[in-house]
Amino acid sequence: MGRKERLASRERLQRIRLLSSELDTLRNAAIERTRSIDTKSSFVVVAAGVLAGATFTGLVDARSWYLGLVPFALTVATIIAAAVSLWPSTIDSPSGRFLVTRWVNASERMEAMEDYILEVKVREIEKRNSKNEKRAKATKSAFVLLVSGVVTALLVAGINASVLRGDPTNGQTNPVHTPSAPGTP
Repeated sequence: MGRKERLASRERLQRIRLLSSELDTLRNAAIERTRSIDTKSSFVVVAAGVLAGATFTGLVDARSWYLGLVPFALTVATIIAAAVSLWPSTIDSPSGRFLVTRWVNASERMEAMEDYILEVKVREIEKRNSKNEKRAKATKSAFVLLVSGVVTALLVAGINASVLRGDPTNGQTNPVHTPSAPGTP
């Protein structure tokens, strides 16, 4: 191998190592996005659980059960959307054991191994980013459903308070007047 080939080989090796380092940074960023999405989805599940408890016990009663079911249904949909986001998934990539077994005694040049590892990192980042996009959409939908559930719960509570429970006769058409005992003001 001549001087030009050695220089070109060295430069290529430096590029591979630089790319590998940058891919490690991108992979860590993708992992952090996954954690962030998990945290947001977990918050939505907890908030939806609180809302479901308040909605079901406070807004669903014998006279207005149909109104209370609207925010309750939105809350259940919120939990489902957040669960979709939190559903565990795998990212198919070679295990550490596979890499060691494949490359520790390989007859290929070291550049071939570095090329392979570079491609493995790229595929992992692409898969992780793709899954993160889908999970982020589910989390966003869960947030929209949660806000809708809160708004409808407030509307139903207002309707229940003003229309259904605001009747001073308590639903009686002919209120009974009980005369006071003699001598009481």
